[in-house]
Amino acid sequence: MERLEASDARILYTAYDEDSILVTANVKDFMLYPLLFPAGEERLYCMKTNQYIKISATSHKTIHDDSGFQTYLKEFYDQEIKAEGESE
Repeated sequence: MERLEASDARILYTAYDEDSILVTANVKDFMLYPLLFPAGEERLYCMKTNQYIKISATSHKTIHDDSGFQTYLKEFYDQEIKAEGESE
């Protein structure tokens, strides 16, 4: 899994922090976003196709069960907690 560029990471985090739908023409850089939410939620919208990007419940579960993904997800949540502490 490639690391996000700083600006992409800020976009991803801000969308997550604001509990928003992320709308972009650059979907490939934000495929992590729907995985931060329960399966089936419409969270990533592609401006090129005018459709939500959907990840099947089976794929969502398989990805979440992967230990490498769990490590990345923990790192994301740890950074979120750190950012919340800094904003207080």
